[in-house]
Amino acid sequence: MVYAGARNAYEFLNKQDVDMPPYEDFFQKVQSLFSDLGNSKKGGIKDDIKSGDMKNKVQTLLEEINVEISAEMFKKLINEWYQPFARELDIYEDSESTLKALRQKGFRLVAVTNTAWSGELIEGDLRRFGVASFFEAVIVSSDIGYRKPSPVIFERALRELGLDASECIFVGDSIIEDIQGAQQMGMRAILKGKNHHKVAGIIPDAEVVNLYEIIEFLEDDIQNRL
Repeated sequence: MVYAGARNAYEFLNKQDVDMPPYEDFFQKVQSLFSDLGNSKKGGIKDDIKSGDMKNKVQTLLEEINVEISAEMFKKLINEWYQPFARELDIYEDSESTLKALRQKGFRLVAVTNTAWSGELIEGDLRRFGVASFFEAVIVSSDIGYRKPSPVIFERALRELGLDASECIFVGDSIIEDIQGAQQMGMRAILKGKNHHKVAGIIPDAEVVNLYEIIEFLEDDIQNRL
């Protein structure tokens, strides 16, 4: 989606009468500069799992093609670049009902995601889908500088909640980034989805296919602790 947005960005700048190189040269620069976005080290958990940042990448791109634009135009440029990505986003059918039920039962929620896009854009999508109000905070790797499974981003989530890891349960769909990352912090972790590849030594505390199953797990967990 980074590359898909490049055409949007190029056409936007052309419409602003910005002196641009030929698109082929522009896109070649994009491929060179943006190839590492989204990459993380899958071999283990380290503090140096750095997160990509689209704003920094785009700023570097503009410098390399000798283009200067205002801060206002830069913000619009990022938004134009983001649009193909935003159009592909969706949420699970039972997302809103599950989040609402969790909040009604007194659970506190924080969203944690790996992305090169800014938290401002991600929060805008959550508002668009009508679920932003369920979260106390939205923690985005590009804003923090580190991706899951780095402890840094999980520590930020715990600080936002003011809770110990043992008091939290993390839900995610990646066995490495979500499950291993959360468990190594001392959280329990629920794996969402099915047909995940098994990874030796990483065992989710629970697995669910649909989000509403999380509520059943939590209710059973509370009952077992009484």
